[in-house]
Amino acid sequence: MKELVYELYKSYGIYTNTEKMVPSVYDGTIPVWKRLLLGAHTIARDQFVKSATLFGYVIGHWHPHSEALQGTAQLLVENNFLEGKGNWGSNIGIEPTECAAPRYTSLRLNKKLMEDLVFKYIDDVPWVDGELEKEPLFLPTPIPLCLFGNNEFNMIGFGIKIEIPCYKLSDLKKRLLYLISDKKEGKGPIIKPNIKGCDVISDNNSLLNLLTKKGKHIIKFRGKYEIDNENYRVYILGWSPRSTFSSVFSSISKEVGPDNVVYLDESTDKVGTRIRLEITKNRNKEKVFEKLVSVVQKKMEFSLTYQIYAVDSYNKNLLSISVDDFLLKSYESYSKVFDAYITRKESEINKKIEDYLLIEEIRKHISQQDLIKKDLDNIIISLSNILNKPEEDIRKILNDYKIKDLLTTNLNITKLRDELKQLKNLDKTHILQEV
Repeated sequence: MKELVYELYKSYGIYTNTEKMVPSVYDGTIPVWKRLLLGAHTIARDQFVKSATLFGYVIGHWHPHSEALQGTAQLLVENNFLEGKGNWGSNIGIEPTECAAPRYTSLRLNKKLMEDLVFKYIDDVPWVDGELEKEPLFLPTPIPLCLFGNNEFNMIGFGIKIEIPCYKLSDLKKRLLYLISDKKEGKGPIIKPNIKGCDVISDNNSLLNLLTKKGKHIIKFRGKYEIDNENYRVYILGWSPRSTFSSVFSSISKEVGPDNVVYLDESTDKVGTRIRLEITKNRNKEKVFEKLVSVVQKKMEFSLTYQIYAVDSYNKNLLSISVDDFLLKSYESYSKVFDAYITRKESEINKKIEDYLLIEEIRKHISQQDLIKKDLDNIIISLSNILNKPEEDIRKILNDYKIKDLLTTNLNITKLRDELKQLKNLDKTHILQEV
């Protein structure tokens, strides 16, 4: 029994990390992210659909775990991967608000961002058996999705804690272009984690270590604030994403004096988070305000620990990696898919050119009346002899094209050859320039 429990517990841990909690090293998604985005790409690419409809589609095809979809969809809306209509909650102000039930909200893929960056080459990704139906092993994106957005990625896995920084997409593109450059010089652009309402105050060496070295890294931040000396007020605009405003205010008021300071939430969708702190007493107001400013300056500084884990979707290995490693792994998998796409498209175009050239020859020796009156087998034999082409090639052309199409189709071979040239000249980094 002891050995059995150990083996079952170990199997459960591996399943939890590789199939639930840890993002793929090839696209930066956990399975529920990938499946929701795939569902939106399939049925909610051009129009909003009811959230319940999208959830049902995803549950029925790939993800038989309905309890996970609502919260995940809210996160994907917050990160602009999906577009939401209706009440999708808010992270503005003192406390986040929850979104409405799926029957009251709608979802649509953020087509402008996601179609080119994530789904442009989805047909050329390996599709594998999933929990229900076949699904892509990964999404073909050059930049891992968990590395950009409006929220850092935090997850408790089996025996590990995953804490992944988020960056601006524009910064990640600059860093990746440097990493894949043939002429890398220096340390490249040193990009900073992006936390709404906060500034990074760590030095460049710490930021570079986070980019280049695996393991734990501590990065220092400062929540933004404004001081209104004339009215004895301080406005808090941001704080640690791993703390609540209640805990921040409790710490401030404890030092200033619980009866000396109060807060008022002035946050709106237009201005964002804006919490007003002000002195409650007129006696010694200047001195108390001076203390408040001093405490706020100190309490707004905080540190976050980051440690990046990802799972190799092919062999289910758990990896500890750096930001740069993550970028390169995702770009490498995207590159292979891009090459497969180019090979497939070139083959398709070349085949079409061959067909068109053969059709041109056939047209010289056949009319619509011939096709209507004569026996197809005799026509094939006759054309094969005249053109010195295998009968199976002639038969395939006659089967693939209707009589009208065979004789009237515009055989623009020049256009096809131009498309072939464009494919050969297509740089796989074009997505980074276009999105």
